[in-house]
Amino acid sequence: MKKKFLILFGIFCIGLLNAQVGINTRDPKGMLHIDAKSDTQPNGSNASDDVIVTDDGKLGIGTINPDALLHIKTNGTATNPITAFRLEDGNEGNDKILSIINNNGLATWQALTTFDAIYYRGSADCPNLSTSTPNYYHTNATIDLAPGRWIVMIVMYLLTEVSDPKGICWINSTLADASTIGNNGQLLSNVLSPDIEGANLVSSMSWTDGMDGGTLTGSLVVNNTSTQTKRYYYMMGGTKPYNTEKITVFRNPGGYWGEDSMVAFRIPSDI
Repeated sequence: MKKKFLILFGIFCIGLLNAQVGINTRDPKGMLHIDAKSDTQPNGSNASDDVIVTDDGKLGIGTINPDALLHIKTNGTATNPITAFRLEDGNEGNDKILSIINNNGLATWQALTTFDAIYYRGSADCPNLSTSTPNYYHTNATIDLAPGRWIVMIVMYLLTEVSDPKGICWINSTLADASTIGNNGQLLSNVLSPDIEGANLVSSMSWTDGMDGGTLTGSLVVNNTSTQTKRYYYMMGGTKPYNTEKITVFRNPGGYWGEDSMVAFRIPSDI
C-alpha cells in the first residue's frame, strides 16, 4: 500500500511540475496566464487585459503571443495611440527620454540633448575686396555665440567684376573677435580669433569673368570659453589671382548676396 502511494504521489508531483496555471481562464496559453476579464478567445483576440508568462520565459502584457522577453501591446493605432509604459523613478518630467546611464544598461529619465542653432547677421553694406591682397577685411557680417563649442557652417556666393574670362582667384575667410577685430585690414595672424579650433580658414576659388563666379563653403569650430556671449566678425581676404595678370575686385562678398548664409550649431559637451 505504501509503495502504491509513493508511485501515485510521484506521478502527481510530475504533473504539478509541468502544469500551466490559469487565472480566469480554463485554457491557459503559458506557464502562467491571467485573463482579467475572462474574455480571451482561442484565436488570441480580446487579449488586451491578459498577462502571460510563456514556457520559454517571455512576459506578455496585452498579448498572449509575446515575441520578446517583455512584450507590451495595447489596442492603440497610428492615428490613436494608447500608452502602455510608465516609469516613476524621480527623474520623470516633460520632454525627457529614457537613457542608458552606465555600461550595465541601467536606465533613467534624462533631458533630451538639443542642438542650438544661431544664424548670422548679414549686411547690405559688404565692401568690395581686391582679388590680390594678403590682408583680411571685415565683411560687416557677424554672428553671436554663447559659451561652448560651435561648428559654424559657411556658404558664400563669389562674384568678381569683369576681368579675364580665363582667370581664377583664390579667396580665404575666417572669424575675428573683439580681441582681434581692431587689426582689420591686416594679415591673417593678426585678425584670427584665438577661439577657433583646428583648421582656421574656409577657402575657395572663383572665376574672374564677372559672370560665372563661384561658391565658398566650409566650416569652422569655435570654442567660446568665456562666460558670456561673444560676437565674431566674418573676415575675407588672402586673395590671389591665377592665369591672369589683371586685378579686379570681389563684389560685396560675405553676406550681401541671397545665397549667403552662416549658421552655427552647438556641439554637445560630451563630444
